[in-house]
Amino acid sequence: MGRIEDAEREAGEALRAKMDSERDQRQRAEAHREENTAADADRKRRSEMFRQVLEIDPDDALGNFGLGELLTEEGRYADAIAHLRRALRTDPLYSAAFLALGRALEGADDLATAANTYREGIKVAAGRGDLSTANKMQERLANLQSEPDA
Repeated sequence: MGRIEDAEREAGEALRAKMDSERDQRQRAEAHREENTAADADRKRRSEMFRQVLEIDPDDALGNFGLGELLTEEGRYADAIAHLRRALRTDPLYSAAFLALGRALEGADDLATAANTYREGIKVAAGRGDLSTANKMQERLANLQSEPDA
């Protein structure tokens, strides 16, 4: 008799553990959906803000930079590249724009142009004393150069 009771108790504990695990998985999935929804709403808000700035001044470096970064996050590399290049035409010393442009070019699989962008950006960033951005570009350049197709 004791063994049947033990088996039933263990089966009940296993069922509770399974139900707890499933509940935890559902809660994690819901939290993930909520985070994605919030991130999407934030990207949309920022995109609208940058677009409003660019309606007023299409050559605004910060507006083009910000929109370019958002478009890169969305995987819209060609559009991102156009905005980031415009930011650099407006402000050729905008070191963060070199980094963002290089990432967009990498996303578009234009690795040679990305490498050249990083090289130029490293010079600009170092000249401005923006060592953090220069170091990030140096790391990305080193990664590109270590790839067989680069």
